[in-house]
Amino acid sequence: MQEKTLLKLSLLCAIIGIVILFYLSQTIKFPESPLLKEDGNYNVKGSIARITQTEKVTFIELQKEDELTVILFKDYPVDLHTGDYVEIIGKASKDENGEMQLIGKEVRIVK
Repeated sequence: MQEKTLLKLSLLCAIIGIVILFYLSQTIKFPESPLLKEDGNYNVKGSIARITQTEKVTFIELQKEDELTVILFKDYPVDLHTGDYVEIIGKASKDENGEMQLIGKEVRIVK
């Protein structure tokens, strides 16, 4: 009888532990670094505030806590619209005014 009780107790503890881990994974948010460092690779998520397309380059103003300019070269077709929530992977660099910008390598619509 004690063996069955011990088995039930261990299963109950395991289930409670899994539920707690799931809850924590949904609620804990790790802070993003607000400052991009030049030549660093970054994964950034945000909403598209404005898109400017030229023949070879697409400029995106990404709205997060602050605005970030993203430059995409037309190596692949881009079907993005204002308001899309996207994840962009790219390399940080400075523009001619000394502002940080992201040169996008991958773009994915999140929702």
